[in-house]
Amino acid sequence: IEPYPPQPVPETEVQIANAKLALSPAQGPVGTRAMLRGEGFAGVGALQLVWQTFAGSRVSGNGFEPRENVVAEVK
Repeated sequence: IEPYPPQPVPETEVQIANAKLALSPAQGPVGTRAMLRGEGFAGVGALQLVWQTFAGSRVSGNGFEPRENVVAEVK
C-alpha cells in the first residue's frame, strides 16, 4: 500500500477588512456536504465562488493540470 503524505489543512475562516468567509467542514470524504458563509461584502460588486482542482493521472505519466470551475456568482 502506498501511503499518502500528510496534506496541509487550509484555514477555514478568512477575514479581510470587514469581509469574512467561513467554510465548514474543512475537509471530508467524497460526497461531504459543505457550507460556505460570507458577510461584510456590501458594495464590492459581483463575487464568484471558484472550485480549484487538478485533473490527470499519475499512472499515465501525463501528470496533472489545474482546472477551475465557477460554482456560483453573487451580484
